[in-house]
Amino acid sequence: FAFRRSSGNDRLAWLAFTIGSALYFAGNFSYMVLAVNGVTLTFPSYPEAAYFVMAAFFAGGMFIYAKARRRITSVQIYNLIRVYCVVTLAVLFMLNGPILTTKLAPFATFLAFLYPALWLSVAVSGVVALIMAPRGRSTFAFILMVTAVTAEALADFRYAEALLKGTDGLGGISQMLWVTSAALIVWAAIEQIALPKQAAEPASQGNETYAPRADRSAL
Repeated sequence: FAFRRSSGNDRLAWLAFTIGSALYFAGNFSYMVLAVNGVTLTFPSYPEAAYFVMAAFFAGGMFIYAKARRRITSVQIYNLIRVYCVVTLAVLFMLNGPILTTKLAPFATFLAFLYPALWLSVAVSGVVALIMAPRGRSTFAFILMVTAVTAEALADFRYAEALLKGTDGLGGISQMLWVTSAALIVWAAIEQIALPKQAAEPASQGNETYAPRADRSAL
C-alpha cells in the first residue's frame, strides 16, 4: 500500500522495500512449509538466499528514498567503500574467536560471517542516506526504516555468532530483534501511507543539484 500511495522517488524506494519484504516473507514461508513437512535444514539452506538478496533491495531503496542518487560523487562512493571495508573488518574482529573454533564447513563459515557484515553495511548505508536526505514529511518514516535495518543487522550478528558456536541461533534476543525490525517496517509503511499525496516529490527532482546540508536528524 505504501508503494501504491507514493509517487516519484518515494514510489521507487517503496517498490524496492516491497520486493525486499516479499523476499523476507518468502524465506520465512519456505522454512515454515519445510518445518510442517518434517524437513530439517542445516545451515546454509536455499531459503537463506532470499535474505541476502533482500539486503541489496533495502540498501538501494534507502538511497532512492533519500533522493541521493544525483548527490553522490565518485569521492563519496570511494568513502562509502572504505566505510564498508571498516565494517567488514570490525565484524571479522568481533567474530574472530567463533570463526577460529567453528565446526562449520568453510563455505558455511563464510556465509555466517557474511550475514552481519552485509546487514551492518546496509545499516551504515541507511545512516549515510538519512544524513544526505532533504528534510521533509517522509523523514520520520525514513528514520523508522533505518532503525528497522539496524535491528535486523544486530539480530543477524547474534544469529551468526550462534551458528559459528554450533548453537541454534533462533529465538531469544535475535528473534526479538527480527520481530522488532518487521514491526518497524510496517510502522514506516503506515507513516508513508498517511502522508498527503502532494507531499511526495516527483522523480524529476532526482536530476536537480542539491546544496549540501549541515543539519541532520536524530531500526
